Amino acid sequence: MRFVRIALLALCVLLPIQAQAADSASKTLQVIGQTSTGQVIWYGHELRAPHVITVDPTGPSICINGQPIHVAAAMADTVTTPATATKSSLCQQAREFTSQLVTSGVNGRQRIEQVADVFQRADSLVDMVRIVSDDLLAIHWIGDPDTVYFEAAADQLPNDPLQATRDYAAELNGWLEVGCLIIFGDGEMIIAPAEVPMVRQQIAALRQGQPVTKPFIRSPLIIEQLRHPVSTTDLLERGK
Repeated sequence: MRFVRIALLALCVLLPIQAQAADSASKTLQVIGQTSTGQVIWYGHELRAPHVITVDPTGPSICINGQPIHVAAAMADTVTTPATATKSSLCQQAREFTSQLVTSGVNGRQRIEQVADVFQRADSLVDMVRIVSDDLLAIHWIGDPDTVYFEAAADQLPNDPLQATRDYAAELNGWLEVGCLIIFGDGEMIIAPAEVPMVRQQIAALRQGQPVTKPFIRSPLIIEQLRHPVSTTDLLERGK
């Protein structure tokens, strides 16, 4: 299983938030982090380092180097019924285990880490597990570029979208700091550092129109955007 265990450490801790005051247009943006490590591909375009991650609280939304990645909408999609019965069964098992932990008085970081272990042990289904907060996990299924969010709290849903967005922005900064490649577009992928050279070779082949054997990236939408980056004009039209 391609799992970066450091995800269960301190990468999710919210970094100091600073007000950006360069001009009136940027005063509302909150700088979550800045790093010169890691790599970002945005709708097929390479975003050069340093990567400055900001949150616009009016959305709320996240930007990297001024480009909106539109993760706020994804944060609202908590897991209900995954695509397959096996995934659904695993999520139900995690929900029942969460209830047991709550009943036993296990809370906070200890609870979320134990629930994360339920998903990590299912290494035939789960590619990566990320702790977003003490109540929220991000699940990456094998072969599925989309992120699914799992609420590890009994009868409690996050009621602060801005804080959830800040937490996820800090998480992204942490992944970049350890050297991950993050692909944004019509789908999302976080590539662990050990996998980056191989994935980079496959991306180069895609961009040259060459076939890729045993592709790591399977999402047709992401593959198309890597081959043909979405024009900035089209992206501006989408944002209207």
